[in-house]
Amino acid sequence: MESTEWNGWYQRPLRDPVVLVVQALLEVLEMTPSGEERDAGFTTGVPAGLTAGAPRPGDPAGTVRLSRKPEDLPPVALSQIVCTLADSEAVSAGPGPVVLGGPDADPPRAWECTDAVSSRPESVPTLGKIVRPSAKPS
Repeated sequence: MESTEWNGWYQRPLRDPVVLVVQALLEVLEMTPSGEERDAGFTTGVPAGLTAGAPRPGDPAGTVRLSRKPEDLPPVALSQIVCTLADSEAVSAGPGPVVLGGPDADPPRAWECTDAVSSRPESVPTLGKIVRPSAKPS
């Protein structure tokens, strides 16, 4: 559930700044590369219309929910998303996995942007490791 703000006339949902950054990155990733980029070997596998959403209650910190299950994305698209988010200081707190979930109640999963995934995007495992929230100290 997103929080709301009162602007004097109506309430509107506030968007999480991380979700806004992820959405902007997804939009760039799904763009068709320019002629120069294609000549340099750049392609995209990210499907048009993929959107980012806030974590669900109980998701681990840093989770981003996508409008499609990450494991249903083509491996090249998944690796492009994982490596782009891992490299974004606005999204990632540093080295470590990117935690993604789909639109359903399935638990989020973690993927790493390793050298192998970066150099051979088709090699990304489509099922990441399930991530559970860490227990809060009492």
